[in-house]
Amino acid sequence: MPITSRAYPDMNTPKARQAAFNASSSGQWEGFSGHRQAVTSLLGVGGGRLCILGAGNANDLDLPALLTAYREVHLIDLDAEALARGAERQEVLDRPSLYLHGGVDLSALLDVIGTWTPLTSIVPADLDALAAWPAGRVVGVLPGPFDRVASTCLLSPLIGNAFHALGESHTAFPLVVRAIR
Repeated sequence: MPITSRAYPDMNTPKARQAAFNASSSGQWEGFSGHRQAVTSLLGVGGGRLCILGAGNANDLDLPALLTAYREVHLIDLDAEALARGAERQEVLDRPSLYLHGGVDLSALLDVIGTWTPLTSIVPADLDALAAWPAGRVVGVLPGPFDRVASTCLLSPLIGNAFHALGESHTAFPLVVRAIR
C-alpha cells in the first residue's frame, strides 16, 4: 500500500509526517527553481546510473535533463506517491530509464525513532544503530551498483524526525544528530 497520510492516520509516526510534508510541498515547484538548477548542474555530468536518495516530490530535480544525461535514473524515497507526483509533473513517468523506488526507509530506523519520546533513554547502541544501520540494511534493497549517488533532501527529514520524537532539549539530541549525519 502506498504511504499516505490516510494509511498513517497517526501523524506522530515518522512515515505519516513525511507523507504529509511531501503532499503539502508538492506544489512548490517554482520555489525550488534556483536550487533545482544548481543540483542539476552538479549532477549533470552523467553517463551511467544515477541514484537520488530522498527524492520526494523531485522539486529539486530536473528529471528530463537528468534522464538525458544518464542511462538510468533511480529515485528512492519513503513516499511512493510523492515520487509518482514528481515524475508525473515533469512528464517523465513513462520513461523506461526512470525507476521509482517508493516505500524505502533510507534511515532503516524510522519504526524505532517513531517509538521515542522526550523521556526515552538513548544508549550508545542506539547511536551506533543510527550510524550503521542505513548502510547495512538499505544497500541490499537498492538495485545498485550506481555510478553516482546523491542525497538532495534526506538529512533534514531524518533530523526532523529525531527532533519531533525527542525534542531539542533532550540530552542526547546532539548525539543523535551527529549519528544521523
